[in-house]
Amino acid sequence: MMKRILYATIGLAALSGLSGCVDHNSMNEADFVSQTTDISLTVNGKEQMTYDSRIHQLAYSERDCQFRVMDDELNNYFVVTLDRMPREEGEHIKGKLIYTTDDDIPETDTEFSVAKLTDDKIWLWDNSGKIGVVVMIIR
Repeated sequence: MMKRILYATIGLAALSGLSGCVDHNSMNEADFVSQTTDISLTVNGKEQMTYDSRIHQLAYSERDCQFRVMDDELNNYFVVTLDRMPREEGEHIKGKLIYTTDDDIPETDTEFSVAKLTDDKIWLWDNSGKIGVVVMIIR
């Protein structure tokens, strides 16, 4: 009887541990678009940075096709530079992403899919890197 209780306890502990594990790599473009409304950077399903007007600044260069979001101290930021400006949903555009983490500043060349396009925002998705970015066109 004690063995059954022990095995049941171990099994329940294992199941509860597994239920807490989220496969962030399972995020896809549709999930990203439906779950993300704010200017932000998501990597592997984890939100790296979300724009907050109280502590962040936005910058946009139409000439360089570059979007920047940074905190007021310039410690945390992400920069997206595209080869050209998106014109329609579904098109693919090469670009570069630089962003800060707690202990690194990753820089990656990527090919984004234009997941969603509105008058002032662009949702970009890189499926191979599971990277989602929402940027704003400042006019």
